[in-house]
Order: sequence, then C-alpha cells, then structure tokens
Amino acid sequence: MPKFSICIPTRERHHTLPYSVASILAQTYPDFELIVQDNFSSDETYKSLKEFNDPRLKYSRSDRRLSMHENWEAALNQTSGDYISYIGDDDALLPFCLERANELLNIGDVDLLAWLAHTYYWPDVPDAPRRNHLSVDLRSGPLWAQYASPEAHKIDRAQFHQSLPPGTMALDSREILKNWLRHDGVRFYVPTYHNLVSRRLIEQVKVATKGPYFFNPLPDFGTLIANLYISKEVIFYAAPLSMTGHSRSSSGGTHGHQESWERRLQNFIEESGWTEEALLPSVFRPFLWTPALLAGCFEDVKRRLFPDDDALSLDWGNFLISAAAGVNGEPTSVREKCRAWLLESAARIGLPREELAFPEVAPFRREVGTLMDPNGCIIYAFIDGDALGLKTVMDATRVAATLQPTTLYPINIPRPPAPPEISSVADDGAVTNVLATTEPQAASSEDSARTKAPAAFNVRNLIERVAGRSGYRWLKWLYGLFRKIRR
Repeated sequence: MPKFSICIPTRERHHTLPYSVASILAQTYPDFELIVQDNFSSDETYKSLKEFNDPRLKYSRSDRRLSMHENWEAALNQTSGDYISYIGDDDALLPFCLERANELLNIGDVDLLAWLAHTYYWPDVPDAPRRNHLSVDLRSGPLWAQYASPEAHKIDRAQFHQSLPPGTMALDSREILKNWLRHDGVRFYVPTYHNLVSRRLIEQVKVATKGPYFFNPLPDFGTLIANLYISKEVIFYAAPLSMTGHSRSSSGGTHGHQESWERRLQNFIEESGWTEEALLPSVFRPFLWTPALLAGCFEDVKRRLFPDDDALSLDWGNFLISAAAGVNGEPTSVREKCRAWLLESAARIGLPREELAFPEVAPFRREVGTLMDPNGCIIYAFIDGDALGLKTVMDATRVAATLQPTTLYPINIPRPPAPPEISSVADDGAVTNVLATTEPQAASSEDSARTKAPAAFNVRNLIERVAGRSGYRWLKWLYGLFRKIRR
C-alpha cells in the first residue's frame, strides 16, 4: 500500500485538471497514489488525462451526477494509502510537498498534518485585477515563530515534540475546535483539504457518526469539526506546501460576481439532496448565504457528535458579529439582504444591533513586489503572472517552489538545539511554557551578527538562492524587480 493517497474530485474542469495532476505526479517523494474522481463529466475530462502514462494515477467516473460530499466519499473509497489528502482540480502541490510531509510524519505518531498554501488566480477568473496574480508566502522556517499567535494552544502529549523543526507546532485539537465553534481566537484550517489525515482517524470518525466520513454536504468543513473533535492534536507546519488555485469555475474565482455567486449556492442546495432548513442553522430564519451554510454545518456536526457537551457550544452572537464584518466584501446587490438578515437574527437572540459592525472591506488591489515585516524580512512576494508568462497553476507552482526553501532547515539559519521541554499541560488543563524559565546562554559574536541580520529572506539571499537553482534568467528578472520597487 502507498504511504499517501491524494484525491482530486472533479467535474467539468478539463481546462485546469491536467495541471493539478501534473503537479502531483512531479512529487520528489514517489510512494503515493493519485485518485481522480470524476463526477459524471463530459468525455473531455477523461481525454485531458490521456497524456499521462503513470501507474500511480487512477481515474474513476461516476455513472450519475453525485452531490459534492458523495463524490468526495467515492474518491475516499478508491484509496489505499495510510494518509489521505484532497486538493481542488485547479490547485497544485509543491514538488517537495510529500517529501516534507513524510519527514514530519516520521517524527512521531501523527493523525493530522496541516500546512499553509500559496495563492494563484488563473488568467480566466472574471475579476480582472485578480487575473494571473500569484501570492508567494515566504515565511517558512524558524522565522515563523514570530508570526505564531501567543494564543495558539501548544501541547506535548506525545513526548516527541522536542524534535519538531522550527516553525512547526503541536496544537491542541479540542482548543482549536472551541475557537471555531465560538468564532473567536486561533482557527487553523485542518480538514482533509490541503492537509493530510490518517486512515486511522478517518475510521474513528466513521464509527462516531455511524455513517460515511463525508456525512455533511459541506465535506471539508464537516470533516474539519469531526477531525478536531476525535483527534488529540494537530501538527501544523507553518509554511506552504501547496498552491490554492482560483479559476473561473471555482468559488474563489467567482468572487464579487452576483450572478455566479447566487447560481453556485442554488446549484449546491439542489444537488446536495438536503433542504435549506436542514442545511442552515435552526435558530435563524433560513437564508442562503455562505456563512449561514457554515454555521448550519457546525450545528449538524455538534448534533451528531457532541450534542450534550456544553463546553463545545456554538456562540451565535460571535457568529453574527463575525459574519457582519465581511458583509461589505459580498457582491453589491446582496449586501442589503445580508445586513437585514443579520439584524433580524441578532434580534432573535437578543444581541444588541450596535454589536454588529459593517466595516468597509478594501477591494482587491493588484500588488506587485514584496512585503517586508518590521525586521526587514521578506514575508510575501506578489507576482504579475503576465510579466513572467504564467498560464497555469503548474507554472505558478514552479515559481513559488523556486523562491521557497526546500528543506525543513533552510539555508543561512542554524538548526537550533533541542530545548529541554517545549510545553506541558498542567493537571488543571492550563498550558505552561517551561522555556520561559530557562536561563538564556550568552551568544557568540557570530550568532549575534546572524541574529541581527534579516536571516533567511533578505533580498540578497533570496536572489542568490533563486539564481543558484534556476539560472541567471531568474536572477536578472528578480534584480530588475527589486530595483523597480526600491525606486
């Protein structure tokens, strides 16, 4: 059996699917299988994969149109790997994704492995400023400790976390779950989508729900809550290992377009086989809106898995406050409907209407260049795909992989010694940081100089790294880009 099973549920995406498949077949770690589960698409989908001659690629097509969660379950039934992951048919994996994941899984007994993702908008998205725009997250490595929230619930149950690489955290699953249900605090996204879940955990969820793994019409968020409830911890690698793609057919690609927005939600309802009342939260009047669907999903999972656990309850007030904060990012023609529903819902639960703020949401700006943190480290690169000749998510992945460190311990950053202890959980459940009481050792002059420098991601190191891997064509482009930004 392979170590990894990567699933791509697909439906009429023959213009993007081959590039997602190619990114997975290009993995530097070979022990995996790739399941393409076709949801009754036209022949074009199958034809788009004919060029691939790889025994690890398995194609399956349903004989009728399935709901989204049924198609995801059909893909799961085709898998045989120890760890399962799903990506979209316009997404991609970085070439070293599974190699890095294997190294992290070998550290100890892991059921959930999560990571970050870069973002790419295909050239065909309706929103013109987003077309062919690439956002590369460069915060990988030990510098990520500066970006980890102090509210993150770090634990050391398995006693192997002293070996975790810099920027990798062990997080308490139940505390993250509480934050999702309260709509507050640190909410790491750890379903099966762009992450890895052990087969053992999947079977435990199926036993608990007495049914399929993807039991809710929102398959990613349904399993998000179930995975967090059943598991003890999440290993979170705070660096990107994949690429989230947005094309004209995806939800992200239709952002800001009223007709596509409403049509997609209505089609989702019709194909799910569920009524609006069953999909939406029971405490409010049914209203077809993405935040309401997510809240209905969370309510469904609670009803199935932990109906009597008062510590894991939904905070409807925080839900409404959180939803109101994003209303002005919705298509213009539906904003008033969303505001009216939120005000009506607030009245139902006795939430003062002044608690609902509707701040302005800045429109997407096509930024090109780099973003630095206060320490002078480059943390993002925003790239114009047209200038580089990008056409697909595979092209974008090559660029991101070139810029990003490809090892757990990036160059120019020393591997730190294992600390005596990362953290411990007291009898009362409080998390105590043992490192805070450790006396610091005097640093050598060499270490001091290295600490003062913007370690991994100053411009010089970034250019040298890219040039060393890709030749001086990239060096010339990067040098010109930084000169332009500086001016």
